[in-house]
Amino acid sequence: MESALLIIVCESFIRIEALPLIYRCTLEFLIVNQIPPLVYFVLPGKYHAMSATYFTFASIIDVTLGTLLMFAVANVYVNFLTKQYEELRMARYDVSHDGLTNLLNYDSFHSHMNELSQKSSKHQIICILDIDDFKKLNDTYGHLEGNDVLVYFTKRLFVEVKAHFGELASVYRFGGEEFCISVHGVTVEDCLEMTDKLAEELRTKDYVTATGDKITVTFSGGIALGCDKKDIRTVLREADKALYYSKRHKKGSVTCAKDLEKKSTDTDMPLSY
Repeated sequence: MESALLIIVCESFIRIEALPLIYRCTLEFLIVNQIPPLVYFVLPGKYHAMSATYFTFASIIDVTLGTLLMFAVANVYVNFLTKQYEELRMARYDVSHDGLTNLLNYDSFHSHMNELSQKSSKHQIICILDIDDFKKLNDTYGHLEGNDVLVYFTKRLFVEVKAHFGELASVYRFGGEEFCISVHGVTVEDCLEMTDKLAEELRTKDYVTATGDKITVTFSGGIALGCDKKDIRTVLREADKALYYSKRHKKGSVTCAKDLEKKSTDTDMPLSY
């Protein structure tokens, strides 16, 4: 009977998810330690399995204080581990993310490329976007305003990418005003739809500078789709060529690498990825 009662009470406390685990464990310790002597005083003598000298008021107090002490020590240790874990998490975040935009940084992209190089690039899409005339904007309004434009663009880019692709896509800042989206399992048309939505969002909501000037932020892009015969770095090179074509021939547009195969261009550029 005592065992059944203990199991029922402990089970009820362990399910109180609103309480941290350390508090639930402490409650269970108190229950396990205190219910037997309390039940001992309630049940008739014929049900007693232990000597009456085992359960006294003093022993109950000692066990209670001992349990609370255990909880205090455990709580300090858990708080220490939590702080250590949080510091480690933040350190890892700082290493893998860009400090200005909070996007994954180039080092993270490099690691991502290494992982993808071990797999088939089939259905893997690389999309590179570059803000148009960003140097002119910096020269006109200053680098602080330029940083604000980068944050402004990043927020809208991230929202559109996640709205269209969710966890299928990763967004990276290469550096400067260049960004990269890596996404698997979607079509080039899906990516073009995303970039069209982003361009429309930027057109309808101008960026306002500190001096009150309104600026329409535009971008150029290149998209390449992988296949079984292509290494992922070849896909990246093709996306970069497509971006370069957009920058040279029609700023504010996004070019697909497959369309360049039909054009005679001099878009070859040395890459250092």
